[in-house]
Amino acid sequence: MEILDLFCGAGGFSLGFKQVFPRARFTGIDCGDEEISSVGIYALQTYAENIGETVNCNIANLDPATLERPDILLMSPPCQPFSKANKRKTMDTALVEKAIAIKDHLAPEWWVIEEVPAVGKIALREGWFRPRYLEAREFNLPHKRKRLISGNYPPVKKHPWDGILVRTPIASMRGYWHGKENREKIMHDFQRLYEHIMKNQYVNTPLAAEYAGETHRKTCGLTNCLVKGTGTVPTPTATDHKGLSQNYRRPGRISDLFGKRVEPELCAYVMGFPHDYNFAGPKRYKYKQIGNAVCPPVSRAIAEAIRDRPGEKFDVSITRQLSLVDAFG
Repeated sequence: MEILDLFCGAGGFSLGFKQVFPRARFTGIDCGDEEISSVGIYALQTYAENIGETVNCNIANLDPATLERPDILLMSPPCQPFSKANKRKTMDTALVEKAIAIKDHLAPEWWVIEEVPAVGKIALREGWFRPRYLEAREFNLPHKRKRLISGNYPPVKKHPWDGILVRTPIASMRGYWHGKENREKIMHDFQRLYEHIMKNQYVNTPLAAEYAGETHRKTCGLTNCLVKGTGTVPTPTATDHKGLSQNYRRPGRISDLFGKRVEPELCAYVMGFPHDYNFAGPKRYKYKQIGNAVCPPVSRAIAEAIRDRPGEKFDVSITRQLSLVDAFG
């Protein structure tokens, strides 16, 4: 099986598929030119070490005719032009359109594209595809991270967040700090995250009765932000290397929960990366690789759906005239 990952980054998208299709041949393509992407060269090193082959090229200039038809095509164009966190967003769709053009030329058996939700309205308006959305917390991760993840993959089986971190002893997480120079800092971050979820979030989850008594429940009240739909902790982002937000009393970064910049190993854990997944480059570029990645448990659920229900392709083509509500929300 051939799996091609466009804009592969550090390999979060591919990792979930590798866990399901370990014998597949993976090729990741991304730009390692420092003038275009400061983190690209390190992300390609990470992909090569953990996933498979890499191709360093500017995808904007990539000729689809030079590519072999893959069985599965993964695409994750840069989200910066559309991200809410980017005050200088341009809404430039050039790279998204390039990815779609490559997909149309290669005509793979399966294809999946990931972007920020804002691209969904554009996709409808331009007639690219019908958007589909998935959230990290739907796959047993303690943060919301809603993303446009469209494609012809079958419906996925979801595993909503149930406090699995709380049921995992801190001792079993030692792989994330074993042999690391910043061992003490990582251990401290994991302990703080554990205590935060136990004290402030976990009391209202389905398994609350087993882990939190009635007194603790009353003390914490019913202010679980998971119930409110905002996730349990802020989702890791590419800006986590900056540490605290300007107004850290209203958490914008995961570091705001701790009052200091957390270690990248904690961000990797929250995103669903295994402890033996090594990120290349200086620490600030590790944060960027993790924050830009697709959560591996989400991509794994998609891969499992393709493996288990290959006859249930989902039609995302737009064949009807769009209403104004569809096009502009």
